[in-house]
Amino acid sequence: MFVASVSAFIAGIYLGTVQHYTIASVGIPLLVLLLLLPLSFRFHFYRLSVIVLIIAFFLTGMLRVSLTVREDPPVPGNIPDVYSGTVVESSRTTKVIELSSPASLNGVKAIIRSERPAGIGDTVIASGTLKELALNFKNPGLISWKWIKRLEGTLCEIRGNLISIRENPGMIESVRRYCAGKIDASGAVHAGVIKALTIGDTAGITDATKELFLKTGTTHILSISGSHLAVVTAFVFFVVTYLLRINPKLRQKGADRRYAALITIPFAIGFMLISGSSLPAIRSTIMAVAYMLAIILDRGRHIENGLFLAALAILTIYPFSVFSPSFQLTFISVLFIILANKAYGHKLVQMPRFPRWLLSMVLVTITATAGTLPVVLYHFYGFNPLSMFHNLIAVPLMCIIATPLSLVGIIVP
Repeated sequence: MFVASVSAFIAGIYLGTVQHYTIASVGIPLLVLLLLLPLSFRFHFYRLSVIVLIIAFFLTGMLRVSLTVREDPPVPGNIPDVYSGTVVESSRTTKVIELSSPASLNGVKAIIRSERPAGIGDTVIASGTLKELALNFKNPGLISWKWIKRLEGTLCEIRGNLISIRENPGMIESVRRYCAGKIDASGAVHAGVIKALTIGDTAGITDATKELFLKTGTTHILSISGSHLAVVTAFVFFVVTYLLRINPKLRQKGADRRYAALITIPFAIGFMLISGSSLPAIRSTIMAVAYMLAIILDRGRHIENGLFLAALAILTIYPFSVFSPSFQLTFISVLFIILANKAYGHKLVQMPRFPRWLLSMVLVTITATAGTLPVVLYHFYGFNPLSMFHNLIAVPLMCIIATPLSLVGIIVP
């Protein structure tokens, strides 16, 4: 029931985005359904209640899109000007700036292409010409990166250069920069890859390295997502559980796992913040927290409900991420892994430890690859048939070994 309701919510977001509806046209039917729902329960019309609830979720998804502020972009200027603002998104080649001047553009978000290092929270000054953010002609069809950015409120692009950067990071960003400094000072050969695995900073990865990961079908490893966060969360949970079992009273009551889950939650959230709080990391954190809460409350762990709960939370905050390849790939891959585990997990449990681990890795790789294949073909127009074998080697090395060791290396002197 919950899965069906969230699926209806996602469908409502999709329809509300590609075909805009007013708040009144969606809100009034939703209000009628919400008034009808208690009556259907009162008179024991349970089948009708299910239908009403699913339709209500569908209309709620449409309403979430309708409530998003849709501003007309400012008139593009033909005369070069000087702009200042705060960096709200940053990558190696692209920065998103929330403008503060000129005063007429206060609060408007604009993209600027620059490879100069500027982190989130920094104050920058740019010179150039302001243009309306047009759709990318290299992407066929309706959906493109620029189209998504416009939906999120980034309406313009500054065609020019950054001429001044003043560092002004917040507390989390300061910690991330401290960790990046320790990695750079270590003299590691692949410092850029280590920063990507630990703090989600991909700015230091060279084009040659990115091309290598792209050709082998392992680019997802460079983005902090479920596999990285699962390793960190599981490591903390099992270590704390082992330490708490020293106390025989906690072990006998079965409270060791509950206390371990309670202690693990802040570590999962902390890793998400330090890693840059990307959407895949946020989704994974919500799932991990939901699973830990189920242990604390001693309730059954319905992991598919955790996945759809994560989707509901993310899309409520960032509704247009449903169109991004990142959301689609991570959501579908985890869904297929869950379905495969339900179908074959009971058989793997009966096997010895090493064959069970090896076959589970193969099963996870095959199901995730097969499930995400249509999305990969749609967005990237190609597929590496050997990527499954590359992932069988790269994922254990990079996620299970390299990520924890890199985090330990940042913490210790």
